[in-house]
Amino acid sequence: MEAGKNVLFNFASKKTASMAKFYDTSHWYEKSHFQTTGTRNKCVVSNPKDNCDYYFKTSLKKGEKDYKPEFWSEIIASEVGNLLGFKVLKYDIALHDREIGCISKPVVH
Repeated sequence: MEAGKNVLFNFASKKTASMAKFYDTSHWYEKSHFQTTGTRNKCVVSNPKDNCDYYFKTSLKKGEKDYKPEFWSEIIASEVGNLLGFKVLKYDIALHDREIGCISKPVVH
């Protein structure tokens, strides 16, 4: 390994924030046959323009507690990881069935 090379981060190329985009997925096809797990509600939707599948996740709702801004943690972590040079999944903002959340492509294609 070369002296001075940082193996954890890739600072060789200057990274810039990509700024999360907003998608209205209300008219995208929801693939109800996909099984999703985890603490938050999520579904798989297909973009009719490119036929790509995306995961839509809402914020955590537990009993009477509604953590509305919680989905932002996915978006912020994605942006920070990208700026630090990590290969991270891109998260964007989305609206689906009148509910705000985040959207990403699947990890495995």
